[in-house]
Amino acid sequence: MPRNVEFSPEAFDELKEWLQVDSKMAKKILDLIET
Repeated sequence: MPRNVEFSPEAFDELKEWLQVDSKMAKKILDLIET
């Protein structure tokens, strides 16, 4: 993805929400693998 692309604040907030959900899912998966 090109670095010179500017994100609108709305898109950035959406991205942050996605990343938060993603990290929660990753943690759940890691917990399942570790147990």
